[in-house]
Amino acid sequence: MDKRKSVQANNKKTTTDKTPDIRKGGKDTAANEQTDVKNKYTDQELEDYARILGINPEDEPGLMWIAKEGLNAPLPEEWKPCQNGEGDVYYFNFKTGK
Repeated sequence: MDKRKSVQANNKKTTTDKTPDIRKGGKDTAANEQTDVKNKYTDQELEDYARILGINPEDEPGLMWIAKEGLNAPLPEEWKPCQNGEGDVYYFNFKTGK
């Protein structure tokens, strides 16, 4: 599971119709640009993502750039980062509604 899916699974609002509050007039907000959430991850999240990729941050620090690139990679056009009222970021596909 990549970090995006992991973050999405951990922070995603659970609603029966899977529509974020932003589409229902709720408190969630969509980022205007992908750069709104770019580079906003902790060192621990970077290390966790590196481990998901099979990189050992302590033994392979020279490969950490791969994890950084993965976390900073642009999202496909139809996916947008959203933020709930508690400040958690999740990703929503506005084209499919999932």
